[in-house]
Amino acid sequence: MNNKDFLWWKHGVVYQIYPRSFLDTTGNGVGDLPGIIKKLDYVKSLGVHAIWINPFFQSPMADFGYDISDFQSVDPLFGSNTDMLTLISEAHKRGLKVIFDMVFNHTSSEHPWFVESRSSLDNPKRDWYIWNEKKPNNWQSLFGGSAWEKCDFTNQYYYHFFLSEQPDLNLRNPEVIAEIKKIIEYYLDIGVDGFRLDAVNTYFEDENLMDNPDTDYCPAEYTIDCQIRKYNFDHHHNYNFLAEIKKLIDSYPGERMLVGEVAKDGHDKDAWKKYYGDAQVGLDLVFNFDFLYNSPNVNQVTDIVKAWESLEMHNWPTYVFSSHDQIRGISRYVLEGDSIETEVKKAKTMAIFLLTVRGTPFIYYGQEITMNQYTDLTNDQIKDPWAIRTNFTVPTRDGCRTPMQWDGTKNAGFSTSEYTWLPISKNYPQKNVEVQNGDPNSILNFYRKVIQIRSENPALFGGKLELLEDNPDFVSYTRELDGQKVLIIINFCEHSIKPESECQTGNVLISEGLNNGEIEPFGFAVIEKN
Repeated sequence: MNNKDFLWWKHGVVYQIYPRSFLDTTGNGVGDLPGIIKKLDYVKSLGVHAIWINPFFQSPMADFGYDISDFQSVDPLFGSNTDMLTLISEAHKRGLKVIFDMVFNHTSSEHPWFVESRSSLDNPKRDWYIWNEKKPNNWQSLFGGSAWEKCDFTNQYYYHFFLSEQPDLNLRNPEVIAEIKKIIEYYLDIGVDGFRLDAVNTYFEDENLMDNPDTDYCPAEYTIDCQIRKYNFDHHHNYNFLAEIKKLIDSYPGERMLVGEVAKDGHDKDAWKKYYGDAQVGLDLVFNFDFLYNSPNVNQVTDIVKAWESLEMHNWPTYVFSSHDQIRGISRYVLEGDSIETEVKKAKTMAIFLLTVRGTPFIYYGQEITMNQYTDLTNDQIKDPWAIRTNFTVPTRDGCRTPMQWDGTKNAGFSTSEYTWLPISKNYPQKNVEVQNGDPNSILNFYRKVIQIRSENPALFGGKLELLEDNPDFVSYTRELDGQKVLIIINFCEHSIKPESECQTGNVLISEGLNNGEIEPFGFAVIEKN
């Protein structure tokens, strides 16, 4: 193993924090940066190596921070720039790397750049965004309707892949690229270790603004599905831009990194692989969406692992079950009628897979205590603009963003406010950090144990992976590095299994339901074989 195999973003575990929902220290019902600082010891206790924080920059909050009006200022809702510097410093004191979420596809319509750009046809920043005299094509916004919005100042149309309050930047303009580099340099200079880049598929568009082809199926509530994203998704200039940013990142010391949000729903189904770039000149990591839409089953797990293992060996996979945009993984996996005992077992199989498969694991806040998707939101409680603007025909993302459940006190210890920005899940008195901290058999302590085992065994965080038996009931694979070989068998079905792989000999690192060579429903075994 060489030094590149020990890069923190390869062998480490990343913990995602949605700042609105982590901890409120001001009593306004919204989480903030001081709240994250206050809970860094807790995060460190999990054994993770890095935190990824969703946007907290100055914003009108049309899309809860993904519409940035000042890239270098913390929004007062979340604290101050001093709090940001303190957060970086305190995280580093605890050995935690810090990843900031950056949005370079677009800005807020209230950003000074766009205010200037829209003011007149000859404004110096006019070409910083994408304008046209008319709607030039059929492109649809992700949030519904045309991706072209008329501006009354000049009677021209600007392009927005997301909300109309999120106009797309013109990344063909070298002045825009120069400004983006200044932003990146600012954060690198203050000690940020990496960036999660939002919506990288959408950076560039076809210069001729060609119509996208229509699909065969057109759902009335979700118009973007009515067309194939051929000309405004996965443009080849995206890869060139990322290579340029990667070169800047690599010019700084300390193993800085880039992980990109790369969706797979464009015209080119293999485009996601290209974002790594040739000879590692693109993204360090590509965010894996494959487990964010379905519950895990054996065939799905095997197919997804095979796809990611088809990458060149220097291109490192990622794995994730939950995020701020999708239904929480445990709520997709647990079936109606499942007992609490079954939920715990399923949560453990998810954790074992996530933390033993080859690649970088991402854990979404609350996943470690099996926080569920909040499913009882009424329309008047929903804050998600996507759901609101489609008249609630698109499922709200709010259900996976509810506040962290710290203890059994008011508002689960998240806030002293009478009202929190989203409701607290009703199960918080039984399902919270304080309760699980005191239970050695809890999911929280299970995550801690498995992360520790992963960190202590190089084969698990850095070794090659080989899939073994092709069986419809379970998944088995080995991880091997420098003479250490570890066998992992996970039973994803409701009956006991007896794998051909020898699981009666060797050093059992961790197991559940392993008995005389059989593994009980939703059980597993992680065994060092030499």
